[in-house]
Amino acid sequence: MPKFKDNFAKEIDKIYNEMENMFQNFIKANRPMVVTKTRKWVPETDLVETEDEYIIVVDLPYVNPKDIEIIYKLGYITIRGIRRNYCNFEIKRYHKMEIDFGHFERTIEIPGPIDNKNVLTKYKEGFLEIRLKKLVERRGREIRIKIE
Repeated sequence: MPKFKDNFAKEIDKIYNEMENMFQNFIKANRPMVVTKTRKWVPETDLVETEDEYIIVVDLPYVNPKDIEIIYKLGYITIRGIRRNYCNFEIKRYHKMEIDFGHFERTIEIPGPIDNKNVLTKYKEGFLEIRLKKLVERRGREIRIKIE
């Protein structure tokens, strides 16, 4: 029965992420002409798995790495920070605004256990890359158990 619950939770999470992406794409396509403080920027992310690690790539152009915080807790990784307004000139009026800025946060479920002492990060050309080494399971190891 636990396998069903795990699959069910993963499917719900998948549906949630798809709905979130659809909603974000709708917002981007129908962006209001007035800037509001309630709109929140959500950076695009990829999560890929290799034989030895999980790799997360986050699209964060013009974000200072000092403004990024990464937290791993209970199988989830949260990436949060801020992309500051790029304008260093006085703006009279926006005619078109498609570049988002402000606070962001993404939380991603990691599909398996990781070695939390073996995490690598790199920020290059607007992409944050987080490499999480998989935890090596010690199956098949013989353990002698004494009877008392």
